[in-house]
Amino acid sequence: MASPKFPLTVAGKHQILFVKPLPPAELTAWGHRYQEAGLLHDALEFYQAASDRPALEALTASAVDGADLVLLLNACRALGSEPSAAQLESLRQRATERGADSVVRRVAAFLAAQS
Repeated sequence: MASPKFPLTVAGKHQILFVKPLPPAELTAWGHRYQEAGLLHDALEFYQAASDRPALEALTASAVDGADLVLLLNACRALGSEPSAAQLESLRQRATERGADSVVRRVAAFLAAQS
């Protein structure tokens, strides 16, 4: 049997994640494919479905490095936690370096809510 085409269609992804879920190792492999392609939000879905904590934790680091607040929040939610103040500060610094002012403001709001 030929391996499924990458990237998956929306219907194909839905099938793998929700209708006929694959074993965790295969879901993680799909997550790695998406992560290597730079499709981190898609990778998150596969890691979450696989309950792959190490991969999810690695995504939180990628989110901070990439100043991606949405990815950080979703990865933390998948881990059953909230982003730490240190993660948010680091993300804010990266967003400042990239000139992403809207992200800087959103992170500042999160930090204010935590204190």
